[in-house]
Amino acid sequence: MAIETYRVTVTGYLANEFVQSVFHFTGPNTAPEPAYLRAKNLLDALNDPAGWINLFMLMVPEDYKASSLSAQRVSVGGGPKAVILADLLATSVGQRSGNISSAQANPLIIWIPAEAPSKVGKTFVPGVSEDDIDEMLLTGDLIGAINNFTDAHIAGVTVSADEMDGSVFRRATHDGDGIDYARVSPLIGTQRKRLHPV
Repeated sequence: MAIETYRVTVTGYLANEFVQSVFHFTGPNTAPEPAYLRAKNLLDALNDPAGWINLFMLMVPEDYKASSLSAQRVSVGGGPKAVILADLLATSVGQRSGNISSAQANPLIIWIPAEAPSKVGKTFVPGVSEDDIDEMLLTGDLIGAINNFTDAHIAGVTVSADEMDGSVFRRATHDGDGIDYARVSPLIGTQRKRLHPV
């Protein structure tokens, strides 16, 4: 039974600026399914109206609009990319009220993996509205929304009767390290790439 890791990319626009958020899922492929079919089935599981994609949109500002959700096997052997475009997403618009004033200021999720907890993963949440920052701190309501997403990501989804859980990708070995915990950084993250004019 092969253990496979898939990269999931949420592509969108934050106040009309192109952004991508990358996540990884790891689990067995007991059937086994071909790489493209597995990626497509993973996307279908993530696109549940009450599931993963909905929780993602509940933590991003209304200035965010998703354009696609894609998945591709990145473990040994690789594979073709499966894509769901915005019109077929259960939800594609951020649900946090208020506008952003800076594209480079973002909440930062820190993923703590099981096998090598000192080698954490990091995800910048694309944007934060002014309504969700109070005296340079994230509001409790936003932190709660992020925690709901991280809990769902760690728990993973069922894909063709197999459980695929959130993971931290290890480039050296081309596999995923399962996540034990996640936390929100107390500091608002800054993405330096977004500091430069386009």
